[in-house]
Amino acid sequence: ELRRGLARAVDTWIKARAALPGEDSGRFPSEIQRLVKLIAFEGSQRTQDGAAGTFVAEPGASDGRESVSREVTTTRFRLATPEIAAPFVFEATHHMFSGSVLGTERRIEDLLWKVEFELIGFFLLVFHTQTYEISEEIERRLLSEVASALGTHLTPSELGVLLMLAGNACRGPLAWNDVEEVCFWTANFSLPEFRGCAGT
Repeated sequence: ELRRGLARAVDTWIKARAALPGEDSGRFPSEIQRLVKLIAFEGSQRTQDGAAGTFVAEPGASDGRESVSREVTTTRFRLATPEIAAPFVFEATHHMFSGSVLGTERRIEDLLWKVEFELIGFFLLVFHTQTYEISEEIERRLLSEVASALGTHLTPSELGVLLMLAGNACRGPLAWNDVEEVCFWTANFSLPEFRGCAGT
């Protein structure tokens, strides 16, 4: 399942890159496919406070009608190369809100309001979906070292996107959408092929 999810996301990425004006090189897709073959998944688990596959609600308003919930997905994978021995651990956290709309009888259920992507030891992205605000913490030197160990011509930004797609592989067809939406707003990972998602 994880490998299929990654393959779908990568295929979408390659097509998006190929659609750019003046992009006619086969170098990018062949390199991406080479690196994908090196990715070996160890597993993925959806957890919250140790309860697998659940949403854990935290109290919101005192009347109990509002709540926020989080879903955390942790994915472990390795790069099959002797230069990189340690596994990668990627955590995707989706924050949802449920509650009444002020002044109306309408309720919102499970509105996604914040997404966090963290490749532990490498970067942390926090994206607010309603305001498009984003904060970034990135160890660019470490990404560059991984790129060097892999002997790839990908930029640290491109490599970071590939690692995010691997970390989100459990999302299946949504993996690309999630990464594209978050990365479009970043300073470190925004790529030309993400321009089509402006305002989403």
